[in-house]
Amino acid sequence: MNLLALDLSLTASGWARALDDHGTIRTPKKGAERLGVILDEVAALAYGDQPVDVVLIEGYAYAAHNRAHQVGELGGVIRLELWRAGVPFVEIAPPVLKKYATGKGNSPKPELRMALYKRTGLDVSDDNQVDAVWLVAAGFELAGAPIIDVPQAQRDALGKVEWPT
Repeated sequence: MNLLALDLSLTASGWARALDDHGTIRTPKKGAERLGVILDEVAALAYGDQPVDVVLIEGYAYAAHNRAHQVGELGGVIRLELWRAGVPFVEIAPPVLKKYATGKGNSPKPELRMALYKRTGLDVSDDNQVDAVWLVAAGFELAGAPIIDVPQAQRDALGKVEWPT
């Protein structure tokens, strides 16, 4: 199964397809041009050499940076593109992802990074990529092919996430 995980951001969107395949989409552009650059990069990742079966998207964190409408535009553009292309996507709320990664739904970003390092040995310095790696791990968990060993209580955090059939 090919998965793509996205931690969408206006300035630095993290993505991951596996523990050893992740990166960040950065653009200095503004407004609609910025959305276009990010959309093009996501499309290349989703439909390129290894077309994906499912995309995982971290849910909205509207309190961040007081840019709720701009973040909503980006999320809407990406979701619409995936829907039009017939690519299923799964949204995972930030507290659910944090609980899966660390056992606590309110963990700060450094705790997610440390949990990733302790469980995999990966030292990923970009917080956007850390979130994306945890998202892709959650996706593989939901698909029945876990790539990170976490306690059952942390797996249970994903219990209400709807996986496409």
